[in-house]
Amino acid sequence: MRVNVVILAGAAVWLGLAAGASADPRSTYTEHRYATCPEGKSPEPGVIEVRRCSGPIGLAVTWMGDDDSAVITFGRAPMTESVDLAEFYTPMSRIEWRGASAADPAPVSAIVRYRVGKSVGALKETRLVVYRIEPSGRSCVMAVLREPGANQRARDIVDARAATFRCGAKRISG
Repeated sequence: MRVNVVILAGAAVWLGLAAGASADPRSTYTEHRYATCPEGKSPEPGVIEVRRCSGPIGLAVTWMGDDDSAVITFGRAPMTESVDLAEFYTPMSRIEWRGASAADPAPVSAIVRYRVGKSVGALKETRLVVYRIEPSGRSCVMAVLREPGANQRARDIVDARAATFRCGAKRISG
């Protein structure tokens, strides 16, 4: 009898810890070499290059670029919108995927650092772009953040607002 009580008490503690852990938002990371991803259909062949990579749970990561700038979109139905970063910009290879909880593998957002600048050869600053990924597969820019402290502000914005943020709404100021 005593062994059963200890096992049940241990199981109750484990279940309590697991439930607490699953309620916390989490981040995972992927690295993408966009030039190695399969080519996609270009809206302007010979001018705009399109590459389609895969993110968590098979989520589409689409890189589009020309000689001056490049941008990333996510999901099946990304909104057509400008990221409004600078004259020239390009996304870096690392993507932070922010999920609603450790129990749900579907990300609610993607956080991407872009290099930005006034000329192609002088991308000296960075911006963090926070994308909302809706359950429907639609995605959009939720916020654009400058340093300092952009990483934590991006996570805080996602954790506090992603569940209620709808694509097409005004971006969150950061």
